[in-house]
Amino acid sequence: MPKVLIVSDKLTHSAQYVAVLLRNMGIDYDFAIGDNPSLGLQTRLGLLTPDSTDCRNYLRQYDAVLIVRNSQSFNSGNTVRLAGAWLQWTAPEDPPKLYFGWNFSVAATGVNPYIPADFPLIRPNNADIPNTIAIADNNIIAISTFSGRPGTYPRLHRENISIYTPSICTHHTDGRIAYWRLNTDNHPTLSETPYTHRVAPNNRAGEILATPTPQPDENYPSNTVIAYRYYNNLFLPLLRSSDAIYGHIKTTPFPDAFWLLYGLKLSGVKPAWKLPIYFETDHPLDWATNRTDGTTTVEIFNACTYMSDYMRDFHFRTGMVTHHAVVTGGMARPFPTLGNNRHWQYIHATRYSWGTPEIEQAARRCHDVLLAGHRSGATPCGIHDHTLPTGEGGGFWKTLTYTGFQRHSADQYDSPYNPSGVNLPLQAPNDVRYRKGQCCVKREHSPVQPGEGDTTLIPSESGEYVEWNYPSGSMTGTAIQFNLPAGSLQAARMVIESNIAEMLAMGFPDGHGGEHGYTNCAKNSSGGPAYWQAAREYGYKALRSSYGCNAGNHYELNTIPANYIWEGFHFLPHYNIDVASDSEYGGYGLYYPGVPATYHAVGSWGLDNAGDITSDYPNTARRAYRRALCYTVSSWLWANTTMLGACYVHPAANIGFNLIAPYTRFDGVLEWKPGLPHFNNIVETFEEMYLIVRVLSDYLYFGSVSDLIKIREKVMQQ
Repeated sequence: MPKVLIVSDKLTHSAQYVAVLLRNMGIDYDFAIGDNPSLGLQTRLGLLTPDSTDCRNYLRQYDAVLIVRNSQSFNSGNTVRLAGAWLQWTAPEDPPKLYFGWNFSVAATGVNPYIPADFPLIRPNNADIPNTIAIADNNIIAISTFSGRPGTYPRLHRENISIYTPSICTHHTDGRIAYWRLNTDNHPTLSETPYTHRVAPNNRAGEILATPTPQPDENYPSNTVIAYRYYNNLFLPLLRSSDAIYGHIKTTPFPDAFWLLYGLKLSGVKPAWKLPIYFETDHPLDWATNRTDGTTTVEIFNACTYMSDYMRDFHFRTGMVTHHAVVTGGMARPFPTLGNNRHWQYIHATRYSWGTPEIEQAARRCHDVLLAGHRSGATPCGIHDHTLPTGEGGGFWKTLTYTGFQRHSADQYDSPYNPSGVNLPLQAPNDVRYRKGQCCVKREHSPVQPGEGDTTLIPSESGEYVEWNYPSGSMTGTAIQFNLPAGSLQAARMVIESNIAEMLAMGFPDGHGGEHGYTNCAKNSSGGPAYWQAAREYGYKALRSSYGCNAGNHYELNTIPANYIWEGFHFLPHYNIDVASDSEYGGYGLYYPGVPATYHAVGSWGLDNAGDITSDYPNTARRAYRRALCYTVSSWLWANTTMLGACYVHPAANIGFNLIAPYTRFDGVLEWKPGLPHFNNIVETFEEMYLIVRVLSDYLYFGSVSDLIKIREKVMQQ
């Protein structure tokens, strides 16, 4: 198994994220702490002098040395100074050293003794910025906050591929980011100097690894460079994290995961296993209320159809599984009119107010694509119930009583997808239990045993439970509607079964994503142990869930276990990349003047920098596009690889593309509305992730949530 050394000034921020991502790939690592050369390098074997033979021999036991620090501004002296002593160790026996955003600026006087005469990069100088660095992406302030996304588009020279990924070589304390500049006197000589090392496939001492991809609206100096190899020293962009607290599950974004993985590739460090890339949607067919741009419901449903069809096709091209969460609850608990979150009602639209034959036909076209995707395994579908109460939007399974709950009944299944209906045990008019009794772990000293009176045995991986002493009136009789105490196992079973009944009635063979046994909880609220137990009984192996698994601010909140696993049942953390952060109103593309900022990508993702997009749109659309792609692709990559969780969208919240040419890539010319460039977030992000996986094929592959859960199990066993 390969082993690397992480060197940083402290075990926080980006150093933690490096460790977590290495752990997730089965790559062994050690930490070493140091900065000031005079204080030495603290290792697991003791304190070492940075430029000593002992230190050199210590480094040689590793396959690579990763030098990271969260903030290294070129107008300050912040850097891992002692790592400069290792630039001279370039023999074949010396490991590659990866300097991520290493500060070798004029202000970093602590590295002065170590900078060699033939160093290939110009030292940044705050007093001479125009000649020593290249300020990137139109002076965007992108280092102080992760909501500001740099629109960096590097060209990888070895692969001859351009990718969208945040790329910050150095930065100013005011937040501006920059690329390095090549020393045009030293680089030509290095590029012709013979050199033998496993990280030098061209057998030369110097190699340009990445430069900015030429863009029609950008103009960088010709000697601008983003990544460079100097002998066995790899200079790569900065790794950043705003999270200083160590946790098993890292839920704060790590936007620079690509550069860590690419650095491992350059250094020849292979993982013990690859990491799967997969995707999710909530509400693959949904309404969008109060559109101000004239987009009709039929057009929204058509857009949802195009996106679902594209995701299904992407599976057949790549093997990646996209998991859909179909909104359920509308069959047993319908609304009187059409609106958000009502899949059943869309495909039966003519039964409800505001429904028309055209709306129903458009909904069924999308629904048929979802059915086909589920049956083929390309886009499996699961339940997603927003009808559960509280005044905070539904989807919260609390210990409160659901007043006026309606269970599923045998007379509700009139559907062209399943006209004969289904028969499940908890449906009306069956007389079933709906109120809980007393419960404890089954032991010899339990007050009762199953079979002694009115008792129930509840199986569990950690030991069986027994429930007894049920209150009077705990049976439903033939009633469809009653007040349901929502925090019990009985309630959980009834709710989940009603959702499964609806999925069956809509033509799906199950409600848990087929073989994957997975779904995405509404509002990311998985409810608590009663619902986890019931979900497992109905074939689920995992749920997507927030740590606070009943969203809201009530005192009776549950939380999932700290490691996101309960008795072998997995919970996936999550990250959303919708164009519209107010998803119920639908998306308005990259940017749409006059609507709230939360309706479009520029506002939702914090892409504007002092008006440098909004003040001259659509002339600035390409700048918005670069920043958007850097944000979505890096967020998805981090979610799957570092967080070991889900990345998802609500398709209707990503409107903003031309419905005549929905799969066309952005070119700044094609419009979806007059004066507004076409942008299909799903297509753009998926196609760019395709390139990322291609570049990092030794580290990533397209897979499914089941593949991710297998990785989570491996990581837990380490």
